Amino acid sequence: STSGTTCVDDPFTLTGNSFINANTITISENGAGSVSPSSVSLSPFSFTYTPHVTDASTTVTISFTSDNPSGAPCVADIETFTLTVSPLPAAAGIISGTATVCQGASTVAYSVPAIANAASYTWAYSGSGATINASTNSITINFAANATSGNLTVTGTNACGNGTVSANYPITVSPLPAAAGKIGRAAWRERV
Repeated sequence: STSGTTCVDDPFTLTGNSFINANTITISENGAGSVSPSSVSLSPFSFTYTPHVTDASTTVTISFTSDNPSGAPCVADIETFTLTVSPLPAAAGIISGTATVCQGASTVAYSVPAIANAASYTWAYSGSGATINASTNSITINFAANATSGNLTVTGTNACGNGTVSANYPITVSPLPAAAGKIGRAAWRERV
């Protein structure tokens, strides 16, 4: 293979079958990560490239350069492998929405600015009785008649994993007013 893909937090291992008329192959790369080992002298061989966080959203070129034990007019061979490094989602921003709701409220809107590199959004609520609708950067929540207060958070997700979770967004859920009790007949007469 001449190319591959990995996530920024996932080391990538590549194996090779053989090399002909060479004693060693030196492995180098133009990324910010590291390659290990940097040279091989046995076949089949393998090496691992460990991406650095700054490699995210870039393509790293890994070069294999053979030595030239036969000398001129033979020349050393150089082969390349391109590795695309996919990023994790960026850190989630500040959530906005209604901070105080009543039990039984429905379709209450909340949102977060779009998270770079997020394919979807994972929302979580620490209280009970709340149903979160949607997995985008804008959602609604239905609060049951027995819902409790809690913190709302969101995380961007993609094929590489989860980004940094947002700060807690506290939501206060106020209880519904209690129904007034009936006034007894005797008490009503006294009031008349």
